[in-house]
Amino acid sequence: MFTLSREPSRDFDQSKWLTNKEDRFEMADDLIKRKVLIDRDSSQIIQLLGIPLVRDSLNLNWIYDMGSGGGGLGFLFHQLRITFDKNKVIKVEHIRIPD
Repeated sequence: MFTLSREPSRDFDQSKWLTNKEDRFEMADDLIKRKVLIDRDSSQIIQLLGIPLVRDSLNLNWIYDMGSGGGGLGFLFHQLRITFDKNKVIKVEHIRIPD
């Protein structure tokens, strides 16, 4: 038997993002596809998404915890990685970490 799994997906909603960390991963694809974060500065990102879980020492890469779930038979932890250049977002990635 062959089974495909599909992660749930929904439109980005700031209030849900800020209050429900476990389901954030469901909004990641919308943030990325619509380029909501591209060209925003760090203060705009904090205003929209809150304080990141991790920032590197040069403040170029930020990580947001997006909860866990999906993955079919396995289990996935989800992170949103935001990359800055000259204090503007240039790249946004949905990182999936298998358990």
